[in-house]
Amino acid sequence: MINIEEIKLYNPGVLLTKLDDDIFSQVKENMYSQINPEEVLKSLKQDTFSFSGSNPDLNFKIDSGFTRVLTDMFSEYSKRFNFHTGNKFAVNRNAWVNYQRKTEFNQLHYHSDIAVYILYVSIPYKLEEELKNPSEKIICPIKSSLFEFVYSKIDGGVHQQNLKIDKSWEGTLIMFPSYMLHQVYPFYTSNDYRISIAGNVRLLK
Repeated sequence: MINIEEIKLYNPGVLLTKLDDDIFSQVKENMYSQINPEEVLKSLKQDTFSFSGSNPDLNFKIDSGFTRVLTDMFSEYSKRFNFHTGNKFAVNRNAWVNYQRKTEFNQLHYHSDIAVYILYVSIPYKLEEELKNPSEKIICPIKSSLFEFVYSKIDGGVHQQNLKIDKSWEGTLIMFPSYMLHQVYPFYTSNDYRISIAGNVRLLK
């Protein structure tokens, strides 16, 4: 019997945590104090496109409590994945809000800086209802409402990793490398808005 050993290859992953109710409530209160939801929803009714960070009206500054959570989370991320270890970093205080209606989606994209965070504020559907929805208008029913990472494997193949996000994810925070391609599929079973907060972590020179 030959002795076989394994060499682990470097590959940063995704971290997630559930915010305490008090912190989550404070984040939402701070967001809505800077962004008028009535004006946002009024604009949404007049536009067929998904609103995201490209709309300056949906940018806001995160509070110090949420900044500390994100700082602690990136410190843990750096330690677990040996990701930019030893480098100084800062959480961008400028975040943005994503409002999406039924059938809207975010196409495959990546971010600047070194890491991305997403906080799920309001998810108006249950996953099982989305995946069993028989509507003929759904292009890819097995991925309805999902969040998806797309990345290359070491053998040259392309891997797709899904996060099964629904109402149970409200208050959940995820963090991953900014260069990691990701996309969000449309949902169909609710007329309410899917709302999330996103932002970046940057290196300091």
